[in-house]
Amino acid sequence: MGVGETIGAAELKTHCLEILDRLSAREVSCVTITKRGRPIAVLVAPDDARDLTAATPDEPLAAGRLHR
Repeated sequence: MGVGETIGAAELKTHCLEILDRLSAREVSCVTITKRGRPIAVLVAPDDARDLTAATPDEPLAAGRLHR
């Protein structure tokens, strides 16, 4: 797996799909998003893509929040 990298929010906006493809291909392990030089978010690919669609029946979905 590749190493992590840091990008600005404007670059994320411009290159979002490319960055997601690089994460998916494991070219980078994580991408830290900054705004005005301060970290505001970290993007990582899931260990297993099935994690994204796995049902979580014992955990209610709160309004406005995604499940883990």
